[in-house]
Amino acid sequence: MTVAIHEGASLAGALVASGIVPASTAWSYSVPHLPDGVYTAEASQGDEAGHTGTSGAVHFTVDTTPPKLTMETPEEGVLHTSQPIFSGRAGEASGDLPLVTLRIYEGSGARKKLLGAPLEITPAGG
Repeated sequence: MTVAIHEGASLAGALVASGIVPASTAWSYSVPHLPDGVYTAEASQGDEAGHTGTSGAVHFTVDTTPPKLTMETPEEGVLHTSQPIFSGRAGEASGDLPLVTLRIYEGSGARKKLLGAPLEITPAGG
């Protein structure tokens, strides 16, 4: 059995990875590292009579880039309030979820302790 992975949204794209795997009732193929992008995969298997069967093409996207978000307030340093306001900008790239999780810790390093439950915030317009 052969697995072929092509660059792009069709089998016409350049072949970027392929492998031969033992055919049995269930099979798997561990692909080498793929950079972010769109890919199409197809599996094929031959028989003793020389026939070849192919799976349907499967399209998938590799996205290993985390959202780019910021925390703008409060500024780092000493705060003179017991009720600071946290604000920033959420990531807006395709695939970024419209939810930011804020965790507040007491202390630092290995001794830091999570204060309360994480807060899930839906950004304005999200």
